[in-house]
Amino acid sequence: MTQQKYLIDKRHISIILFQKLYKPAVFFILIGLLLLWERHPDITGLSNNAHDTLGIFFLCVILWITNLIPPAITGFTGIVLLVISKALRPEEVYQMFFTEPVFFILSAFAIAAGMRKTGVARRITLWFISLKGRLPLRARLYIMSAVLSMLMPEYAVAAMLIPIVLESGTGYKKSELVSVMWGTQIGGLATLLGGARGPLTIAILKATKGIDISFLQWSAAAFPVALILLIIGYWIISLFFKDENKPAIELGNPPGIIRFEEMIMLGIVILTVTGWILYGTSVGLAGIGLIAIIMLFVFGILKVEDLTRRIDWSIIIMYGSAISIGFALNKTGGATWLGTYSSLIFPGVISTTIGLFFIAVIMTEFVSHSAVVAALLPVGIGMSERLGINPVIMSIGIGLASGMAFIFPFSSPGNMIAYSSGAIKLKDLALPGFIMLFISIIILFLAVEFYYPVLGYGKI
Repeated sequence: MTQQKYLIDKRHISIILFQKLYKPAVFFILIGLLLLWERHPDITGLSNNAHDTLGIFFLCVILWITNLIPPAITGFTGIVLLVISKALRPEEVYQMFFTEPVFFILSAFAIAAGMRKTGVARRITLWFISLKGRLPLRARLYIMSAVLSMLMPEYAVAAMLIPIVLESGTGYKKSELVSVMWGTQIGGLATLLGGARGPLTIAILKATKGIDISFLQWSAAAFPVALILLIIGYWIISLFFKDENKPAIELGNPPGIIRFEEMIMLGIVILTVTGWILYGTSVGLAGIGLIAIIMLFVFGILKVEDLTRRIDWSIIIMYGSAISIGFALNKTGGATWLGTYSSLIFPGVISTTIGLFFIAVIMTEFVSHSAVVAALLPVGIGMSERLGINPVIMSIGIGLASGMAFIFPFSSPGNMIAYSSGAIKLKDLALPGFIMLFISIIILFLAVEFYYPVLGYGKI
């Protein structure tokens, strides 16, 4: 008879209870503070609905920043509280949860899942970085991570590329890991496919102001910024991460003859991106994306279980809830109140713009990109209305700033994967990351000041 072994926790009972109960205790304390807030509408002088919506927004921001509960569950909490407080009618809350951009980001995740499952993304990567030429390996990794992050979520690219570097057998260099980290971060800014923050930005802007931004419009505004940051970023990597005395990585050749399903996957990607560019406004981003999902199933690229295993549903849930909360803020007048009182902190138009961008890039070092957009964009839209700025400028600016995480591992899965390898330490990225962060704010502001007026968005 096998003797069972039991682990005995010898810590004091108070420590065990604290570990088990402190999160529920903090959560219910925050709910209690929300109830107190709702009982004192004179604090804001707004209508009861607007006052309640502001309280729910503040609660969600705190939960998103502290990560006390998962971001998706925070979104559910906000939706439930909007319904209970009667800030909006239930049908208004729920219909905003499944808007067109939610289906667009779902299709982007599905396409990324297909590229990873069929091996298309890995084949392209191995082919590109195995090319012989003058470019060092870190440059090839940097360019490939940026290019792929324009076609699929950046975290998926990092999850694919970093193991290739680590498992190559003959050693690796910090410069190569940082190249993947920064390449995915910056490349993901260029299109709406790089992550959820871009589509979320568009969705909140449309829900609050009725202004729509197409796939091509976003790329036109974001790509030049990303291109400049890519050039500067590689220069900083080359400056701070000199080649070490380790053997070069031999990554081998790509897999053999391209398979039929890989060709089908490539065709779907090309046709879908072309459709988004040419017909994204007339047909809709979601419509074209859903056609792509249907084709992935028609040709057997994906199966139903792939939707549960390969798609991050928590991001989609948070995404839909953030749209609902942003819509509620605008409809009840809470966003205008936020903009009015936030403008007191940054009295001038330029200081307001730079201040919000700075807050966004600092927050995104510690909080997920989407959480930063959900927290700051309603404020930015309200402030742009107060200051007479085109809300498109502020929205795109905050959307881009929320993706510029160059130092800490917390906000980006790609950063976390690189740090978890043990090869990258915080001290390695402290100075170069800070320089890159500072330059990013300058480049973004210059784009807003001089480039966006050329696109027809006006001056700040």
